[in-house]
Amino acid sequence: MKNRSLVLVKLMLIGAISSTLFLGCEKNQDLTYLKGTGSVTDIDGNTYKTIIIGHTFLDMGEQEWMAENLRVTRFNDGTPILLGTSQQEWHNMVQTNEPQFAWCNYNPAVEGETYGALYNFHVTVSDKGLCPDGWRVPTIDDWEKLCIYFGGHTDAGGILKSVSNLWLSPNTDATDEIEFASIPNGLIGGDGSQHFLGEMGWYWSSTSFDSGNAYAFHTNYNDAILGWSFQPKWDGRAIRCIKE
Repeated sequence: MKNRSLVLVKLMLIGAISSTLFLGCEKNQDLTYLKGTGSVTDIDGNTYKTIIIGHTFLDMGEQEWMAENLRVTRFNDGTPILLGTSQQEWHNMVQTNEPQFAWCNYNPAVEGETYGALYNFHVTVSDKGLCPDGWRVPTIDDWEKLCIYFGGHTDAGGILKSVSNLWLSPNTDATDEIEFASIPNGLIGGDGSQHFLGEMGWYWSSTSFDSGNAYAFHTNYNDAILGWSFQPKWDGRAIRCIKE
């Protein structure tokens, strides 16, 4: 109960600051959203839909993102990623700084296909490679560019959220205009417990804040914000890869 309370306090702080920081994300209605779609396949043979987006007037280039959460179980050199199969197993690995992943509610048969995998931060920076060849885990700058495309932190979350019934009501302002399909995978905390399934979509960036924390982004069921914060590296969160 104490750990969940700490997470809730942290999220209240996120909500208070997410619309005021990173002022480069200014609202702009003249946007080009979807430029095309594609696909990419990981080392396990999982194929993901991708989307290509850009901005009409800002010379920012294009981005191609996975439109599904990563669910790969091996690094690109074939090494298996350590799998946490229970809350206790996840918790036992927290202090080792070893890369690991788990399925939502530790249930691969049901949750893996729906929500993808939840990885700790150490997976994102492994030199063994996580994303398919030519792809990488997005940096904080990649996420901020995505924010600029879609009107700033206050509005971008609604545009990126899926309209599926995985979200708790009211799934505020969800439009999924570009089929990014952010889903409420929640997170795994340091004690190994699942939090916010159905309420929040949580995603790692590959950018560290300090030795114990890294930047992560989130969408919420009850607002249109694309929020950000620095979070403990041992937590489990989803990953969306971006093309180099």
